[in-house]
Amino acid sequence: QYKEYSWECSYSLVRDGKSYATLYKKIKGHIGSLLIIKDSSGHIFGGFARQPWSMKQEGYYGTGETFVFSLEPRLDVFKWSEKNSFFMMLNENAIAMGGGGSFAIYLDSDLHEGTSGRCETFDSPPLSMPSENSDEILDVHTFTCVDLEIWTFK
Repeated sequence: QYKEYSWECSYSLVRDGKSYATLYKKIKGHIGSLLIIKDSSGHIFGGFARQPWSMKQEGYYGTGETFVFSLEPRLDVFKWSEKNSFFMMLNENAIAMGGGGSFAIYLDSDLHEGTSGRCETFDSPPLSMPSENSDEILDVHTFTCVDLEIWTFK
């Protein structure tokens, strides 16, 4: 339903630097956003949120329109499972999507370290996985963020 909207890159780690304050300033109040992360293993993943990101909300908020996805190494989309309503959260420590078991996406306020795990909200596996050379199979994977963009409706 949003395909006719114009999008703009409101925050880019490369363009705007690793500043959580800048990220929040540039994305707060926008209705509809697309969070995209590239990790040090080359995986690209993210989430769509219809609700504006806000530090004024305590705990989780959002709607069932929220979903998470992976783009690389393959395209997968994970919609709301209806098992819980842990859609999105933003506070002074982190930005996160999903919950119940693990976060689908959790990125610390340094915009450097994060986790992705099996998540009840979206029935999703970890969106960031160890490199192909690893024998590691985990329910939660820690990743290093090398690029981050947040796109919003104009």
